Amino acid sequence: MVDESLGAAGGRCVLANEVLDNFPVHVLEVAEVGSVQEIYVDVDGDGFVERLGALSDVTLAEPTREAAAHLAPGARFEIASGVEA
Repeated sequence: MVDESLGAAGGRCVLANEVLDNFPVHVLEVAEVGSVQEIYVDVDGDGFVERLGALSDVTLAEPTREAAAHLAPGARFEIASGVEA
């Protein structure tokens, strides 16, 4: 029997850690105070290297600005576009 006071979910809990781990993210780095660049993977000779570049999506501008205000230069963080809290 479902306790109606718990709402439509009936007090159930959904564990989705494997699902949440699989959302694609943009990896970003604070370059200077207020400046953020996206990290890209590139090929250099026989191996892979990381390269910093401009944001790949204009919708990242505002959230990256907000995050950079709280982070030191060199700090890295991730944003999953299309996923809202």
